[in-house]
Amino acid sequence: MAHIWNFHALNFYNDFRRFANCNTDLLETIPLGSGAITGTHLDIDLTSIANQLGFQRGPINSIHGTSDRDWLIEVSQKISICALHVSRLCEDIIFLSSSPVQLIELPTDWSSGSSMMPNKRNPDFFEIVRAKSKRLIALNTEILTLNLGIASGYSSDFHEQKRSIVKGVRELQEIASAFGRAILGIKLNQTRAEELLEQGHILATDIANELVKHGRPFREAYSEVASRICAAQFDSKQIGRPETSFESSVENRNNLGGTSRKRVLESIHLLRSYFAEP
Repeated sequence: MAHIWNFHALNFYNDFRRFANCNTDLLETIPLGSGAITGTHLDIDLTSIANQLGFQRGPINSIHGTSDRDWLIEVSQKISICALHVSRLCEDIIFLSSSPVQLIELPTDWSSGSSMMPNKRNPDFFEIVRAKSKRLIALNTEILTLNLGIASGYSSDFHEQKRSIVKGVRELQEIASAFGRAILGIKLNQTRAEELLEQGHILATDIANELVKHGRPFREAYSEVASRICAAQFDSKQIGRPETSFESSVENRNNLGGTSRKRVLESIHLLRSYFAEP
């Protein structure tokens, strides 16, 4: 589970980094001095003004200065990508907490009982957030479409983009402010996790790898393990595991990015250092 949470945390760190770069992108070229479309006749030092206001340079082309909305499209794209990651996390939580899986237990403060079935608990918060994230994923297409079919220069169509982007930013902020609290209440169902380990012959690849260590070509080891699985399924049994275990299976993935305890702890430490950056 730590490996799964780290996957989602890394997604959100990449979002964090993209948002942190927004100011650099937005403050590249100052639009001031572009006028309505043809620049200004006033004798002012736009380069000096740009530097004072934190921009990298003065205007290069007055038409571009009034009509460029690429930066806004990029902001909407960053919001949409973050919303995609939110949606994926919601989907994992909803699936892992569902009745057929029951690997995690939802906090009572962030879920509700069914209106009809006393035995059911609904992941309301995560389903609502998943729906909201889909709307945010569409934000990038919405901003792109609002820029479509506009001739060079400024048009009042651009006003509608502000409405969309402000709403998107506020909704993402609301999701982010609540999501952390909701996740903190999730618990792992250890008993159910142990039950699930005994399904699906999940150590089959490890057994094949053990045969390879003893000199068997992988293609032969693969075929032999597949035959064992067919026989075990016929007898409604799980394939035997004389030389491996669930713990060793996890620990054997000890390369960078793997599932071993060492690599997972490294990942946690690295992610914490990422988010601690100013």
